[in-house]
Amino acid sequence: MTNHSIIRVFYLLFLQCILISSPILPLMVTSMYFWGDYPVKLRKSVFASQQNATLDLIPPIIIGPPDISYLVNTTGHNITWEIADKNPRNYSIQHNYLYIETEKNKSWTQNQSVSISIDHLPIGIHLYIIIVEDLWNNKIADDVKVNVKETAYVPTFNYSTTSLINLGDFLNPFFLLGIGLLSLLAIVGRIKIRRKEDLDIDLPPEDPLELESSEN
Repeated sequence: MTNHSIIRVFYLLFLQCILISSPILPLMVTSMYFWGDYPVKLRKSVFASQQNATLDLIPPIIIGPPDISYLVNTTGHNITWEIADKNPRNYSIQHNYLYIETEKNKSWTQNQSVSISIDHLPIGIHLYIIIVEDLWNNKIADDVKVNVKETAYVPTFNYSTTSLINLGDFLNPFFLLGIGLLSLLAIVGRIKIRRKEDLDIDLPPEDPLELESSEN
């Protein structure tokens, strides 16, 4: 191997080290003059590195649900977020500003659904926050309020089967006969009372002179 070839090899190794360590220099390197068959291959590698290292200033996208309300001691309640970014890194979820250990610094893909259960919460308002970050340290957050309400009081009555009156008892002939007799007695008593009241009204008032002579 000639001295010229050795110099060329070391020069290319030096350029590769620069490309790996710094994403800013590829454009400068491509403007240099190379000899032999290396320029074409090296230029293609430089442009590929520059494209992959494009600066990303756009934060991730989060699509979250509206605020949620449910009655205490009910189940099946969840919060689901849709997150997207071309350079995903990790996400974390907080409950009332405290990180949930099982949902802290979790990796995610470019387009992913993140769901968390919110069952068995005490009565009151709870705040859930998701914080999403990409490889360029762009962050975005979304919060959902969860209102756990007290169950409305509904009185309950416990009846035993022996205390309930069967509908068939009302259709019993003896039962109907008894009801009829009681109704008849009530009507007769009402008629007698009404006739007595009518007689008291029809009697003429007593003459005070007659009352006075009878007393003498």
